[in-house]
Amino acid sequence: MTSMVQTRGTRRPLDAQIRRVLARPQFWFGLAVLVPWFIWYCIFLYRPILMGFQISFLKYNLLDPGSSVFIGLRNFESVLSYDRFWIALKNSFLYGALSYVISMPISLLVAWCLVSVSRGRGIYQFVLFLPVVVSMVAISMLFRMLMDPQMGTFNHILRSLGLPTSQFIASSDSALLSIVLVDVWKGLGFNVLILSTAMLNVPESLYDAATVDGATGWQAFRRVTLPLITRTRAITLSTRSSESRRWASMAVYAPSASRREMHSYTCWCASRPVTTAPGDRKPSAITVLS
Repeated sequence: MTSMVQTRGTRRPLDAQIRRVLARPQFWFGLAVLVPWFIWYCIFLYRPILMGFQISFLKYNLLDPGSSVFIGLRNFESVLSYDRFWIALKNSFLYGALSYVISMPISLLVAWCLVSVSRGRGIYQFVLFLPVVVSMVAISMLFRMLMDPQMGTFNHILRSLGLPTSQFIASSDSALLSIVLVDVWKGLGFNVLILSTAMLNVPESLYDAATVDGATGWQAFRRVTLPLITRTRAITLSTRSSESRRWASMAVYAPSASRREMHSYTCWCASRPVTTAPGDRKPSAITVLS
């Protein structure tokens, strides 16, 4: 009996809270705004994804869908048999790993220096964020000229300093690292903006306590700052992993000699034909794998 009374007692405040929410005009306004978008996503995004997943297991007949034959994983086996599939997959993993390993320490260092600046912080953030908003196609064409082995500005600077030159994106040995460095430079402002915001939200009392305990600047950064911005670093990791499709622009403008070694998985998927034979549903299998 007591438990029933408690259940009714907890249910009544919950019902009252729901009624208060439904009585607010903001709720119905938000619902009116979100429902059309939800319907649009269901029709034009989620439905094609589910249809592609279904078609990838069929020998699909476009003119007569009812006569399509279930072939299991045969389309996926054909996709995995492509030699460039594994090259593109390896390049994508290497690109992601190198990009994160290089960009994260630099972003943390620049963000820490930016937090330490008391005047002109907004100007520095503006300058660092400028490459983020520039088109990747424009960046690709610019750095293709800068990295030209014969007439490029980078090799001209290296020659004037008496240092050995590099082929950059013209060679399969240095193309991947060159693209990673360009992408790190372009995305640096975004990472610095997120990390510096997280560092500014760390309570000053924690740094004061660390100073009283005799901690140095590096110890305070390692023991106080890094643990408190772990979630923010995870966000930057997820954004870096989702930006691999930006690689496609640089690969398109690369010389043909190194383009094969620069193929990412996104590039490889985009370069596949829509269909190679009647009833061939390998593109659907490629879409599911991507």
